[in-house]
Amino acid sequence: HSLKLDSNLIGQFNELLVGLIRCDNNPKAWQLTSLLYSAILLVVSSLRKSEGDLEPRFVCGLLPLIATTIDNHTHYSQLKMKHPPEMYAIHLVSEISSTLPDDEPIWLTTLREHSIIMMFIRISTGYLDSLSRPEIIEASLMTFLSLSKSKNSAELLQVNNISELLSISLSSVVNKLDTVSQDRITPVSGYGVTSLLKVSRPSPEWMRVWFTALKLVTRLLSTLGHHFINSALDFVGAHSERILQSLDIYIAT
Repeated sequence: HSLKLDSNLIGQFNELLVGLIRCDNNPKAWQLTSLLYSAILLVVSSLRKSEGDLEPRFVCGLLPLIATTIDNHTHYSQLKMKHPPEMYAIHLVSEISSTLPDDEPIWLTTLREHSIIMMFIRISTGYLDSLSRPEIIEASLMTFLSLSKSKNSAELLQVNNISELLSISLSSVVNKLDTVSQDRITPVSGYGVTSLLKVSRPSPEWMRVWFTALKLVTRLLSTLGHHFINSALDFVGAHSERILQSLDIYIAT
């Protein structure tokens, strides 16, 4: 028998999630929170794939719980969970943003009320500063990418100073990675001569962070047009060396 998924199931999961989050002094409850978020993520993803209705009133009820999860994440960092609740929570916001109609007013209003974008930027900045958890940074950037496809939600990103994350915080981490990454030798052919190009490449996880940031800047420029030009120029200026290096690698291959 197939299980019919609908938004009511998300409402039931909400009630369970409230109970777990209230036990915020219990590491076991924190671990179960990851499982519950992953279950809700599965429901939302299934609804999107089956083109089912996702009712904003149910998913908006998740946002205060997500905000609490982000606030509490530092309490249990010593658990060193491979898939902590905050990562699933961030992925969930991304999936919901991709599933709801563009600029769904109730969703955007609730995002503002609970400062979700600011929280995601703050947690990403913290992990960039400590050069850790690139998968959570990438998840945040993917959420911003989902939101940047329409004007009102892209403006919400701009109001929350997404440019500072992309130009300053990300630039500093790229510079740090350049000092710790291993040099690799890439053969370059041209004008009948084969030479060697020495390039520095971070780990694949950090490369995904970088390329997701590039996609985000491109999407924001496309959505916001001239309102984002100065921020795009700041990004190019902050990452000019990395962009030129990427072009060199592209030309060489």
